[in-house]
Amino acid sequence: MKKVAIRNTSTLTRRDFMGKTALAIGGIAIVTPSVIGAPAISKNLGKPNSKFNGVQIGAISYSFRSLPNNAEQLLKYCIECNISAIELMGDTGEEFAGAPNTSTEPRIPQGPGRAGARPEPTPEEQATRQQKAKEIAIWRAAVSMDKFIQLRKMYSDAGVSIYAWKPNAL
Repeated sequence: MKKVAIRNTSTLTRRDFMGKTALAIGGIAIVTPSVIGAPAISKNLGKPNSKFNGVQIGAISYSFRSLPNNAEQLLKYCIECNISAIELMGDTGEEFAGAPNTSTEPRIPQGPGRAGARPEPTPEEQATRQQKAKEIAIWRAAVSMDKFIQLRKMYSDAGVSIYAWKPNAL
């Protein structure tokens, strides 16, 4: 029997390997993230998204009024409800920024048998309201915007945009 030498034609030389590797690296380097898609997906992974067919669905912080409510908790509620846009009411933002107690109105009694008009304030209650209104006006005139910027960044980093702010002064 005659021996026939079989030559392996799939052998990859070092020169071929280096050339193909350089070509692959060059191709990866010129591909943009939008072509790959994965970085865009991972960037928003775990963040809320309440935009449907291009229509942004949002909420107002008043929607969570029956729950314990501060800026951090409100952000948690938005994420849990998959809400990515919110109209922030004044108390939440101002409390985060360090405002003094801003409530100048008495709470309307709620529950069975308690419905009705708000009671007329006594002269002492009126004086207290006026004093609180002065305190908050002084605070608003002097407050730094740094805490509000921090609030916005905290929400943005979590994937929730603050599309409106409703101050209680209006």
